[in-house]
Amino acid sequence: MMQTGSTPMPRTTGALLILAAGLTLVVGLWLAWPGEIIGWVYGKVQANIPAATPPAAGADAKPGSAGGDKEGKDGTEKKQEKVPDAELYARYGQTGDLFGGLNTLLAGIAGAAVLWAGYMQYHTMKKALADSEDERAHRYQQEFESFFFQLLQLSEATTSKLVYTRAGEETRKGSRALDKHAYEIHAAVKAGRLDDPAAVLEALVTHFMIDAYDRRPSLFGPHYRLIVQTFEYVARSTLAREDKCRYADIARGQIGEGAVLMLALYGLTAEGQALHPLIEEFNLLEHLHRRYRHAYKDALSLAYRSTAFGRTPNTAGATPMHSPSRSVKLDIRRRVAQRVADDKYEAQRTTSGLGGN
Repeated sequence: MMQTGSTPMPRTTGALLILAAGLTLVVGLWLAWPGEIIGWVYGKVQANIPAATPPAAGADAKPGSAGGDKEGKDGTEKKQEKVPDAELYARYGQTGDLFGGLNTLLAGIAGAAVLWAGYMQYHTMKKALADSEDERAHRYQQEFESFFFQLLQLSEATTSKLVYTRAGEETRKGSRALDKHAYEIHAAVKAGRLDDPAAVLEALVTHFMIDAYDRRPSLFGPHYRLIVQTFEYVARSTLAREDKCRYADIARGQIGEGAVLMLALYGLTAEGQALHPLIEEFNLLEHLHRRYRHAYKDALSLAYRSTAFGRTPNTAGATPMHSPSRSVKLDIRRRVAQRVADDKYEAQRTTSGLGGN
């Protein structure tokens, strides 16, 4: 098992192969020099030596002397044999001095070592750059998470300061206050008996601003501005898309189902223009309370794209217990039960002013 924090050794197989190939080439050339290369030089020298022309018979001999003719002929042949050898050895000496023998071998080995060192340095720098990028990304994510969770704490603190008060009813705070405000807006719009989705949407926004936001702007303002800052911080980060969605899910998990309606209505006001694209980007209306989804999805769809209401569920591998038909039947039963509970609450609210959401 690799220990935490240990750095794996760089692979040197390629570098060693390059070094071995370079040394083999240098040594091979050095060994081939006395034989093949000198033989090639010898051939070139022989080709450049002009053929010797024998002197005329008796030119150097005394007239009438046969022995003189033979001696002169033998001397010429000896000179023809010795002169090329002397020139060839002179050329060998000059070429050998230029090559330097062992010095050349050592210089070749040094050159191969330099190439190997350069190859190793390249891979070392490449690995160091990759490690630096990983460290920078890790440090950025740590800084992001630190500030992100600070924003969540501030948002939770502002939510806890929200209050709903009404004569004859208990005081509600925090997320329960938002749920109560959402239900009061729903009750007011429902009492209007509107059928046109556009008129319903206008009534929702109007009741939100007049009956809730404008009554306590010093509480609702910071609450929603912090929500906008939190999701904007996630959207503007350099994180991958899946990481952004993961952090956005954490943030929206702190928003109650009833408060989602309030969030949707705030995004349609002049103060909440910055929240509108964030609602669509991060599916912030996905967990809208089923009461409000059933009653106002058509109206809200006039202002928000379908992405605001969540991702399309994948039912390809659904089991019989969770098949689409069974889910529809269960949803109908839940709607009926919710309607009965709402009617009962409205009756209590009308007679005694007491009740719960």
